[in-house]
Amino acid sequence: MNEQFKTLDKHGGITIGQELKIVKSGKNVGRFIKMNERIKQLANKALKQPDTDNDGLTVFDNDELEKFAELIIKECAYINFYKRTDISLKDAYRVSQVILEHFGVES
Repeated sequence: MNEQFKTLDKHGGITIGQELKIVKSGKNVGRFIKMNERIKQLANKALKQPDTDNDGLTVFDNDELEKFAELIIKECAYINFYKRTDISLKDAYRVSQVILEHFGVES
């Protein structure tokens, strides 16, 4: 994981709400990205405890951020394999494995 995202505390972090905002040392280092419902579901699944303060934002700690990234990578591999349209099952499996291996994610 990129060094700038390893420390998620009052000096920086990734905040998830209706949009994704990447900040470091209080400065916006990424653009806002509208999230679809599936990304919100994956973000909530990555949390150790449910977000109950209803402020519309969720802040990840290091472990949660890693889990969130892992869930997105697995989702990409899943989509490649199960929603393939113009490649064989064998090729789709290989591509899915390459995606997982590239990011060091266990299937």
